[in-house]
Amino acid sequence: MAEEQKENQAQNGTQETRLPLSIDRSKYMNVFNASFAYNEVFLEMGLGRVLDEAGKQVYSVRMNEVVSMTPQTLKALAMVLGRVCQNYEAQYGPIGNGIPKDKVQ
Repeated sequence: MAEEQKENQAQNGTQETRLPLSIDRSKYMNVFNASFAYNEVFLEMGLGRVLDEAGKQVYSVRMNEVVSMTPQTLKALAMVLGRVCQNYEAQYGPIGNGIPKDKVQ
């Protein structure tokens, strides 16, 4: 059966994609930065949080992951994220940028 399926895919020019059923690890990230070089794009991800240091609130950022990808993969990721945003806003309403209006210049 598997051979027959492969033969049908070869004839139809289709390809099967299989995704893992479980995720090995998961991390919460809320700070992102991106940069690029020729044929490479880098997405840095980290966690930002407010810390209380000696009675003073300090915003601390720890960048702890970097994902490297091709520009083509970046474009595919952007399309997926755009679609997720559209679906989210259709269900829950507009997503704000998290910056209070009095702080926007």
